[in-house]
Amino acid sequence: MTERSSRIVPGIMIMLAGTILLLNNLDRFYVDPGLLVALCFLALAAFWLGRFLQKDSVRELVLAAVAGFIGITILIDSTHVIPEDFIGVLLFWIMASVFGYLFVRDQSRWWPLLPAGVTFTIGAMILMELIDVFPEEVLGSVFFFGLGLTFGTLYLLRTAQNSLDWAIFPAISCLGLGAFILMACTDWWVSRLLLPVGLIVAGICLIVRSRGNNLGTGP
Repeated sequence: MTERSSRIVPGIMIMLAGTILLLNNLDRFYVDPGLLVALCFLALAAFWLGRFLQKDSVRELVLAAVAGFIGITILIDSTHVIPEDFIGVLLFWIMASVFGYLFVRDQSRWWPLLPAGVTFTIGAMILMELIDVFPEEVLGSVFFFGLGLTFGTLYLLRTAQNSLDWAIFPAISCLGLGAFILMACTDWWVSRLLLPVGLIVAGICLIVRSRGNNLGTGP
């Protein structure tokens, strides 16, 4: 994306905000001022996103994420399309997206995957609490399940350059602790099967992985 084209989208949004403000001042129709402020922040987010696509700079990505979050927050507060409580979910998932992109861009640096997994899990916990589908006691197990899956992903993505064999130990520990909390806090029959089935699956994965490595190395 060229520098010229990166200014088109925010330019259109700023022009739209100015047009709405002009019509609002001329008493043609009334628009909530918060909506105009939200459009301005979204225009800034679009501008920084365009700069990021042009320069591939982490600073532009962070600025775009911050401006986008502020704009969407003000937009939610002005339009009341969704409950304001979902703003927390949005914040943590935007953070998870930024860290996730940092990992995808350069997988030799594995550390961004950890905060990506943690922030995504916290956002999911907030969402589960808001929709009130699961008992509150389950949320503690969700956190450890999220950590376990994050470390498990690190283990599966290990390479010769990134020796991440150690990640299997916190992965199994967190998944086991999450299963223990779930079994202790609920009477679901599924929870009674979760831990032993999880151990069986983990053992099968380790055996298959070991046999695959042996076949690759030969006799």
